[in-house]
Amino acid sequence: MTAVNLSPSQLKSEEGLRVISKLRKNEIKIICFEYKKILYFKNDIYHYWFIFAKGTYFNTR
Repeated sequence: MTAVNLSPSQLKSEEGLRVISKLRKNEIKIICFEYKKILYFKNDIYHYWFIFAKGTYFNTR
């Protein structure tokens, strides 16, 4: 399996699409899975930060 690190700008450009098109299907699935894990992690951080900030705001009044 080849390791592929693509920046967001590469993903939007033809260069990134050419690299992705050369990958095998299971490699593309792994990239998608890792991307989803990062998104879920970011959503969790924002969710807990919002709860913390909201709780802090109401506790200080």
